[in-house]
Amino acid sequence: MGASVGVGPANLSGKIGPYVTCQMSGESTKVADYGVKDEAGVSVELGSAAVEAKVEARFGAETWLTVDYSARTKISSTPNK
Repeated sequence: MGASVGVGPANLSGKIGPYVTCQMSGESTKVADYGVKDEAGVSVELGSAAVEAKVEARFGAETWLTVDYSARTKISSTPNK
């Protein structure tokens, strides 16, 4: 489940849902963690470039609370519509 809202040259997004992490070893597979994951992000277009930032929070049965941050710059040669 997710949503995206256009705010001029900026876009906000968010997702929430379950996750399962498995580890494979040889011919066996073991569930390593499971829980709920929430993701929020923002993307801002600056001409032919975009800056995207995202934060992801996971609350797992084994790992408890884990928060990851990421950001990236994307340059495109496609003109905006």
